[in-house]
This record gives sequence, C-alpha cells and structure tokens, in this order.
Amino acid sequence: MSLLKTQELNVFYGDLQALFNIQIEVEAGELTTIVGANASGKSTFINTISGILFQKSGAITFQDRRI
Repeated sequence: MSLLKTQELNVFYGDLQALFNIQIEVEAGELTTIVGANASGKSTFINTISGILFQKSGAITFQDRRI
C-alpha cells in the first residue's frame, strides 16, 4: 500500500500551468525528497498536496484515500 500517490497532477495559476502531469508514489517507511531549481514547482507541489492549492486535474491519494 502506498502512503502518498499522485496521478496526472496538473496545477494552474490562472492561465499559467505550473505543474504538468506529476506522478509520484511514496511507500510507507521511505524517505523522499523534492529537489529542483528555483521556480521549478516544489512549493506548488507541496501546497497542492496539503490542500492550500487545488489541482485542475489528476488525483492525490493518502493511505489509499483520495484527498
């Protein structure tokens, strides 16, 4: 069972697309990092998973429950 999973995650700021089809799967007990240059979408990704931002399309599941 995956702890956190995103499928085809797309996030926009108005007409500007910030995340394109993000897919990640984190298993329980894994250590995962998000690394990238400035303005590459790290904060947008975390804010979307935490519910601060909303995805335009795609799915986020936590412990097999859609959030």
